[in-house]
Amino acid sequence: MEIALLDVSAVTGLCAMVTLTVNVLFGMLLSTGYKASRWWKKLPIFLRKMNIRRLHNQTAYLALLLVLVHPVLLVFDKDTKFRLADIVFPALTTVAQPTAHMAETAGAIMLRALEDPVDRVEQIMLETKLIVPPPCLAITMPPVPPERITS
Repeated sequence: MEIALLDVSAVTGLCAMVTLTVNVLFGMLLSTGYKASRWWKKLPIFLRKMNIRRLHNQTAYLALLLVLVHPVLLVFDKDTKFRLADIVFPALTTVAQPTAHMAETAGAIMLRALEDPVDRVEQIMLETKLIVPPPCLAITMPPVPPERITS
């Protein structure tokens, strides 16, 4: 029994959807002040000790990885006849399956929608010094003088 890359890509896409759903639920918990709820206080102690913010961040990274791997697997599958250009520019290329054209365009729009959160994650990582930009990209800005308060 041989597993095709198309099947692996489909499972990767489904896993990405489940991971994104869990990530949204964790985000909703974080935005609502869940620890003050009486329902939260009734949960078992091991659930209350879970770091929801860390789980939210980890599911976001996992979802991002799955979303990026999902279409790349299609390029390496010989049966689908996808090219990299079909994934990056779906509206400009033709694929063997004309009925799938709208689905590919919708997938590309969703990929473009992920660009802003990825940029925000990169900005946070730069601000917290988790990553250091190469010297050629490091821009030094002069410090801004504090505003004068007039009373």
